Amino acid sequence: NVARRSKLILDQWQKKASLYRSNVVLVPLGDDFRYRTNNEAEEQYNNFQMIFDYLNANVKGVQVQFGTLSDYFNAVRGTFQPPLLKGSFFTYADRDQDYWSGYFTSRVFDKALDRKLEQVLFAASAMGATPEEMREHRRSLSLFQHHDGVTGTAKDIVVEDYARYMHNAIENVQKWMVDKLKTNLNTSSLQPCWKASAPRSLGYFDCNSLN
Repeated sequence: NVARRSKLILDQWQKKASLYRSNVVLVPLGDDFRYRTNNEAEEQYNNFQMIFDYLNANVKGVQVQFGTLSDYFNAVRGTFQPPLLKGSFFTYADRDQDYWSGYFTSRVFDKALDRKLEQVLFAASAMGATPEEMREHRRSLSLFQHHDGVTGTAKDIVVEDYARYMHNAIENVQKWMVDKLKTNLNTSSLQPCWKASAPRSLGYFDCNSLN
């Protein structure tokens, strides 16, 4: 099984290599929803390592390894003259004069949720929140950074799911902040000012109603 899958993926990598200017090929592993748990990351690592070991031992002229972007650029430095691209690349049109300009203004409520989540995450970090405490909430923000997320080009049902993740993250981060302040100030009367009746509804501040 390892031999068959190794040869199959090597064929794909060799086709990809024909598009490169050097004999070093950068191959990203994973997709939008990979490595969400330690167990999955460990399994993926072990499976790919078996493929690497087989190819390195059995295919002449092939050397495969895990690496970072720095490893790649260090390996190709000086091996070719990179092209220099100049000018404006916007607004992009892919075919038939179809210009991709709507993403600057589409899904405004979702873009606002994105900014709000960034704000509360920054505030919580400034108050002492650890990366572990904010991990899932940062993942909700990162998920929306997908090229069909923040751009507004995803299907409605997908955008609604993005909004639900971000809205829940905002509420949970605000709860962490309130609990932190209650402990530091020895009070129980605090609550978040920012509110929204639904994930994709208009958010508003309602601090005047607090005692």
